[in-house]
Amino acid sequence: MLVNCPKLAEGIISDCSKTNSWLRRDLKGILHLHGAFDEPNTCVLGIRDYEKVLQDDVRDLFQKNLVAFNQLLFIGCGDTLSDPNFSALINWMRKNLKGATPIHYALTLESEVQTRHQDKDWSGFVEPLSYGESYDDLSGFLTKHFPVGMKKKALRRKVSVDSNSIIQNYRNFLVRDCGQMTLEGVSSDMETGQRKFDLERLFVPLNVSMCPPVFPLNDPSAQESLKIWNEKFGNPMPFGQGLSEYKRIALLALPGGGKTLLLKRLAVAYSDPTRLAATSDMLPNLDLLPVLIRCREWRDYIRKPIQTLLKNVSEITGQANLVGFSDALQPMLKKGKVLLLVDGLDEIHNDADRSIFVDHVESFLTDYPKTHLVVTSREAGFNLVAPTLSRFCERLRIAPLEPEAITLLSDHWHRLMVGDSPEAIKEGNEVAKALLNRSSLRRLAENPLLLTMLLVVKHGAGALPPDRVTLYERAIEVLLDTWNIKGHEPLNHKEAVPQLAFVAYHMLCSGKQTATEKELLILLEEARERLPVIRRYAKDSPYDFLKRVELRSSLLLEAGHQLENGRAVPFYQFRHLTFQEYLAAIAATEGHYEDYRQEDTVLTPLQNYISSHEWKEVIPMAAVLAKKRAEPLLIDLISKGNELKSSLHVDKISLASSEDRNEVAAIPIGIIAQCILEEVEASVETINSMLHLIAFFGRWQTDKNILETIGKGPYSRELYAQAFSLFEAMDWHGRGGCMNTCAAIAVSSHSITFWESDAGIKLILSLMESKERVNVSYGLLICMGMLWVSVFDNETLFSKLSGIIPLEQVHRHITSDDPVIWGPAMWIANLIWSRDAHRNYEELIDLKILDLHLQRLIENDTPLQHFIAHGMASHIGIERDFWRPVLNESQVERIIKMDSEALEDSFNTDALKAALFFIAFHSRAVWSDEELLSRFRDRKAASRYLRGTFIKNHKLQDVYVALGGDPAEFETLSSIQ
Repeated sequence: MLVNCPKLAEGIISDCSKTNSWLRRDLKGILHLHGAFDEPNTCVLGIRDYEKVLQDDVRDLFQKNLVAFNQLLFIGCGDTLSDPNFSALINWMRKNLKGATPIHYALTLESEVQTRHQDKDWSGFVEPLSYGESYDDLSGFLTKHFPVGMKKKALRRKVSVDSNSIIQNYRNFLVRDCGQMTLEGVSSDMETGQRKFDLERLFVPLNVSMCPPVFPLNDPSAQESLKIWNEKFGNPMPFGQGLSEYKRIALLALPGGGKTLLLKRLAVAYSDPTRLAATSDMLPNLDLLPVLIRCREWRDYIRKPIQTLLKNVSEITGQANLVGFSDALQPMLKKGKVLLLVDGLDEIHNDADRSIFVDHVESFLTDYPKTHLVVTSREAGFNLVAPTLSRFCERLRIAPLEPEAITLLSDHWHRLMVGDSPEAIKEGNEVAKALLNRSSLRRLAENPLLLTMLLVVKHGAGALPPDRVTLYERAIEVLLDTWNIKGHEPLNHKEAVPQLAFVAYHMLCSGKQTATEKELLILLEEARERLPVIRRYAKDSPYDFLKRVELRSSLLLEAGHQLENGRAVPFYQFRHLTFQEYLAAIAATEGHYEDYRQEDTVLTPLQNYISSHEWKEVIPMAAVLAKKRAEPLLIDLISKGNELKSSLHVDKISLASSEDRNEVAAIPIGIIAQCILEEVEASVETINSMLHLIAFFGRWQTDKNILETIGKGPYSRELYAQAFSLFEAMDWHGRGGCMNTCAAIAVSSHSITFWESDAGIKLILSLMESKERVNVSYGLLICMGMLWVSVFDNETLFSKLSGIIPLEQVHRHITSDDPVIWGPAMWIANLIWSRDAHRNYEELIDLKILDLHLQRLIENDTPLQHFIAHGMASHIGIERDFWRPVLNESQVERIIKMDSEALEDSFNTDALKAALFFIAFHSRAVWSDEELLSRFRDRKAASRYLRGTFIKNHKLQDVYVALGGDPAEFETLSSIQ
């Protein structure tokens, strides 16, 4: 090429004057970084010359300039990128510029493309481009793209069009372009973010649901019509099923919902049939050629007709071997063998351009009516063109990830990062369980991008952070720094976070999750006016800032339109409520709120919202963010918890039996428990007061796993000590109480797998045989906890665990006089009896224990009374003559009084009434058989135990017949359902 261009000026790096002119574009020519052949003294020929290169500051400056501000094409470089000069340059770029540099390109053989994609020296810096199958193809490739001495048009006329070859070239291009991926949004983690792999290795099948029709607001039957529609069409289905049923689809989702990755999956699956079955996404086996249009990357052409776009595919993609693509595509379009994929309709930011593009799509489909179509968009960007697209598309919405998909993606991730080892598979399952069991994390994990981000954070830290604050801090950093890096400039944390925190706090104070564009701009103006720290870093106008936040990070995003003064205006919301809550917590701790004063504590902006359901996630995060400054907030929470505890003592029956007791306790106690779970910093006295309240309220938590989770953490012993002290004193109320709390904490000290092992069984036995009452109780409570975690969810596990519990020891301890011993022992024995349908009751029931239950039930006033009642009620159905207690007159009067004073509509009252019925049935001394039969028949009088909820119907029928009832009548009783 140099020979053919004698008029080009040449320069070498030592000639600073010429090089400066060349960089300013004043001088056309060729720059020789490592010298020119006709000046041997300038060439780099050996190790000493390399030493000079590495120490040459001027050359280093020019190289960094070229890399940072230009796109470079490397020709004939091969392993040059690994030499000392270029490797130092690449390391400098990765460390200082991260993902901000342009992507460079290098020409390679077709056979080397895959290898270069996996080369760590190239990854994230240079993309390989194939120039052909052999070295002989290089000159033709260069001449074609850099013609010298002839016009480009004349060159094109000489190129013959081979339709089959062009179509195959396009398929190969899609497989190269879409078939491998890195993790967008995590480029700061070089090990993970720059690693390329086949997309199927991290792809999970997505479900979609149909978008409901819009019913007029003034239609009185709108709600009923929507209900009927949801019953018929509202259930999610696999996307593959949707693609089979609908020829043209408008696919909607939130940012990070998986739209782009799904289109890449379609592009690869239908370009390379061998990859169609690479995942279990049920894609139909169709003979289609995918044609991909990326709206953001094709924005310079987006106003042109689709046919014009297709004619320019070679120029748009930079693939010279696609010249003539449009002509080669015509036969396939006419036969209906084309799948048109349009990625990111909402990323055509100009409304007029978006409408023009959709009109062009409709016109194209009119010309080629057999064409298949999938177009993706955020819902906010879809509304403007929805009427047009709805004429020829079925609207589907990507559904949140199901637990199975979350587990699968976690498995894929760990296999990708660690390898297909048993340890990787186990770790993937454990992480998925942790995500699914923590409601705050599960809400994030339902979004594919956010789930991937959680896994990245876990990968970097070695485990999921114990507190959400660390997790969300990292999430915000990812979204601001490395999300959407190709489209927009990064956002400065000091500029973005305070403004977003101000907005989040204000919206939450107003009870809003959405705000119009005008409202947001007013809030941003107020933030800058009132808070100097925000004004200092705000460099853009509020409008420009809002758009940058949306387009770069999607932390705030346009969610739709609403009427304002008779006209439709856009409204915004945070990408996820979690981010709004986290940013509101930052506002409270950092003072990013209106009327902030220097003397404010973290309690000041939150005091009015301590008992508000909408703030229950914000307050624990604020406490963690405040660190040692959290004490005033925690003391206020403890005060409210103690007030609630006092109210139980004053009115223990009505409140303890209230159906709303969980909600009453959930806010202050749930917040305290979350603070402990996330290891808030506080004094020993404050921590102990918090643990005492958690132990007192026990399972009155919205998150059923919170006790078990704390039980596995650093506060396990302290929490158990608090719970056991309450258990000893019987200072608790309500169903479950501190015995259940102690059991939940005790069993959490080790995994169920450990308790199943020989070591676990040996430990339990040693505890039960101890002479120390605390140890005996602890062993029994472990067994109680083992049964509790499995009784409702896993019958097989329950049977297995109940089989390893030493029942002989349990029965012996039931006769103890100490409630902390006989209480859990009685609970264990009764539960195993009620669940064991295969063994004869004579083998499991000791009549002396039944007599002891009777005595304790009617003679003791203890919180354990309802446990005894549940246990006795579970024995309903044993033969009437098997147990025949003898009651004295005072005992009969006591039973009648207990029955008459029992409250209605209480779970524990149901058990008590059933237990008293059981005693009366076997003693024949309280009520006559006619009265018992009448009670049995009366649906209102009969407890749930006698309505078949807990007792098998065949056992109830035995009781009914023993009382003189007709077996045929039993079958028709409305009370047995």
